[in-house]
Amino acid sequence: MNSTRTLAVGAVLLAVGPAGPPAAAAQDQVTIHRDPWGMPHILAEAEEAGFYGLGWAQAEDQLEFILTMFLSARGEAAAAYGAETAPRVGNPLAADVLGAHVG
Repeated sequence: MNSTRTLAVGAVLLAVGPAGPPAAAAQDQVTIHRDPWGMPHILAEAEEAGFYGLGWAQAEDQLEFILTMFLSARGEAAAAYGAETAPRVGNPLAADVLGAHVG
């Protein structure tokens, strides 16, 4: 996998995605502390801020995986990675059925 390409795609997705005032407000209301084992502990003033912190901590830990699965779910992994090196998500039929039920 080409990490540079994944990070570039991630930067574009983050730049295009919604990042208006709610995200800025949530950012000011959350604190993420990591213990000696690296486990994130999220302290938030509101539920929205807690979910913002959860997403932030998950992105810190697994950004490349999240972006790879995002591209695979949209059917755009081959465009980013190339047809031969695109990650495969198990059984395509099972992925389609899961996608139909989840969203």
